[in-house]
Amino acid sequence: MKSIEQTLWEYIDGNCTAEEYEKISNLIVTDEAYSQKYHELLNLNDQLLNIELEEPSMGFTYNVLASIREEELRTPLKTSINRNIIGGISLFFVSTILILLGYTLYNINWSGFGNVSIPNLGFKPIHINVIITQSVKQGFLYFDLILFLYFINTFFRKKQAISITK
Repeated sequence: MKSIEQTLWEYIDGNCTAEEYEKISNLIVTDEAYSQKYHELLNLNDQLLNIELEEPSMGFTYNVLASIREEELRTPLKTSINRNIIGGISLFFVSTILILLGYTLYNINWSGFGNVSIPNLGFKPIHINVIITQSVKQGFLYFDLILFLYFINTFFRKKQAISITK
């Protein structure tokens, strides 16, 4: 069973049903203890609603924010490297090296080694001249040139940024 204060607080806060609201209203009107306690709690509720919250001084707030800013400045900036990009570049260069190695091994004159012969594995010979045409070679070289120029540009911009900050 609820105490008088609990029921009156629910009545004041409006957290009771319509039936309970009627019952408590009748108790406040008829019972002196309920009426006195209701007026005390109502007065306390008004005082709590009118109280102003304390705020720290502006100097304190400024000092706290300044210390937070200083902590952020002390931590070094972390650069993130996308691992997918590094993996893609690595895959490109490794596959290029493997293709060139395979092309070189395919074009070696193996008959010059005496009794050494290439085992017949049932593979059809690859006509590399059909796959790697002159335009593919030029495109590869142009791509490498653009990539080289990009890295040189990045290198000199970093060097220039370092010399400006000194």
